[in-house]
Amino acid sequence: MSNVKVKLNKLEVQNFLQRKISATTSDVEFLSGGEVSQAYGYSRENKQFVIRFNPDDFGFKKDLFSYKNFSSPRIPIPKVHRIGKYSKNLWFSISARVSGNSLDSYCIKTQKNLLPKTLRILNAIHESDVTITEGYGEWDTEGKGDFLNWKLYIKSFIEGKEDNEWINWPKIIATTFFEKDLYDFISERVNKLVRHCPEERYLLHGDYSFDNIGSDGSKITGIFDWADSMYGDFLFDVARLDLFMEDVDIKSIYLKLFPEKKKQVKFNERWDCYMLIVYLDALGFYAKTNQKEKYDLAKGELLNRFDED
Repeated sequence: MSNVKVKLNKLEVQNFLQRKISATTSDVEFLSGGEVSQAYGYSRENKQFVIRFNPDDFGFKKDLFSYKNFSSPRIPIPKVHRIGKYSKNLWFSISARVSGNSLDSYCIKTQKNLLPKTLRILNAIHESDVTITEGYGEWDTEGKGDFLNWKLYIKSFIEGKEDNEWINWPKIIATTFFEKDLYDFISERVNKLVRHCPEERYLLHGDYSFDNIGSDGSKITGIFDWADSMYGDFLFDVARLDLFMEDVDIKSIYLKLFPEKKKQVKFNERWDCYMLIVYLDALGFYAKTNQKEKYDLAKGELLNRFDED
């Protein structure tokens, strides 16, 4: 994934749609996109669509695989209509536009009211049939995971990879404000906790946050951006949502909805392990993208949660 934000203006998108779609489009509007990709909404023949742009097509192909294999009445994944090249270094994807906006655009009250529905859909994702797939950790565009088991994925993430700039921890520490002591603080704890992680295999969204959830204000209308999806312990997804939901105890709400989950072996140890991993991922991203304020905030939250261990 590139760390350069895609920047296309409305006129460029309109002209591209006219050339590529060969039909009249209207109501082209910028939508709040991801940290790297960019998205616009538009209308064609009384139907609503979203066109997204990204430096590669990996995530778009995972969206397509997810729609074909995991979409259901319980899991509203927008249909992917087309994937192609915009330019030499830029790809596009056209998908159906769901009603409403991303959940992060709504007020806290609405977000809280929709949390039970949000968590029930997440649970439905975790109940998906993954027998046609294989492996653990992040999966490729054909649904194959990179690792033989879940613990190997966790250890690989903590150790980092030279060929992945987002988890090349020595390079990130050397070239950004990410502190080695903080990395050591996290990795030491994860390495102690990982032995408690199970090997049951579930579908995970991997980035289940409010900016990837669509809503009309009363119901959930779409689940987007499956680029980080993986196979592993379902609890990882819940912990990630907890990190990015301020002033709300996601764990308590989740266990109230699904009390049987608390009976899972080593629930608290697994929860802490995944929270640490999610913090590491977020801190590395903030450092790479020079978001010092967010980095300091996440660091403070992390130490507040775990410094008494």
